[in-house]
Amino acid sequence: MEYIVTSHDPERIHFSENTNIGEMLLVCRAWSRREGRKPPTKVINLARNPAAPAEALSVFWAIESGEKEVQSKGIGTVQEVSPEDIAAGDWGAAQFLQPALRADFCA
Repeated sequence: MEYIVTSHDPERIHFSENTNIGEMLLVCRAWSRREGRKPPTKVINLARNPAAPAEALSVFWAIESGEKEVQSKGIGTVQEVSPEDIAAGDWGAAQFLQPALRADFCA
């Protein structure tokens, strides 16, 4: 998995317009052993779920710019989780908006 995107927006936990269920976006990519070690999965926790395509594009550019940009704009948080932890079932980073809460809960 390359990215996991979750919404922690209390007003809009869902991504689809016509549903009321919580959703998660998974971006997966095949990884060849020739490419070396798999990179960590980036877990993006949105504090506010974009309501329009233009807003979603702004969030995308912030994510591409790096974790500090995401946090400084109040978009949410980005956590990196090793491929081994994801394979072992550690999805704690997707459950908590704040990394410190994950550390406290999963310790």
